[in-house]
Amino acid sequence: MEPRSIAESLSVLRSQLGIAPATQMDAVLGVWDEVAGRLATGCTPMSIRDSTLNVGVDDPALVQAVEWVGSDWCRRLGELVPDLELKRVTAQFQTR
Repeated sequence: MEPRSIAESLSVLRSQLGIAPATQMDAVLGVWDEVAGRLATGCTPMSIRDSTLNVGVDDPALVQAVEWVGSDWCRRLGELVPDLELKRVTAQFQTR
């Protein structure tokens, strides 16, 4: 048996852990300003896991704001990134 490449091993591991491919995260980052609008300056997509977009926010008040608009973001990201199926968005305050 030949050894796997690192890229192939990471792909298998991502799949087993429910983590979206890097290309999906790149696509989200590419349309983020359009999706998040004015909130984009304080919210940064951090990861996608198990159909959940995890967003870091720079103000604790934004955690609740993200909860309010999360379903809209899922819908909009689904339109702009066709192979992405998100069910929810979570936010976590990130200290600098």
